[in-house]
Amino acid sequence: MLPHTAQQNAVDTIVYAWMQCQDCLSRERDRVMLLGDSAVPRLRDILINGPPPSHMESIQKSLQYLVSHADSGRVPSNTVVAAQLEAFRTMYRIRAASALAGISNASAVSALCAGVAPSAPGSTPQVAASARVAELGGSCP
Repeated sequence: MLPHTAQQNAVDTIVYAWMQCQDCLSRERDRVMLLGDSAVPRLRDILINGPPPSHMESIQKSLQYLVSHADSGRVPSNTVVAAQLEAFRTMYRIRAASALAGISNASAVSALCAGVAPSAPGSTPQVAASARVAELGGSCP
């Protein structure tokens, strides 16, 4: 877990705006890339571990609310809820890989390589991280 300093809080605000944007019309990714090295530790953490627990709890509560207020004939199955949670995790990780590729310096490429290793082979985040490293003309050890 990264320390909570004023600078890290400012970085997190910008990074999480990119992670959570819907239409992303306010150049959220560009703002993250402008942070450069200061964003790399948070992006690496997201790539490897996914969204922070508080974000997962928030989406779980939203999904639980939707399930509890659904028409009786339209209640989503546990499989559907699990798929939505996995899609949420994957979106964060793919966006982290995208921003790291945009930063594209040595520490960002190193973070992308760290994201390739722990993922299940063939998983969407692993493939995304591998593709981003290849786009940059690099390879992971």
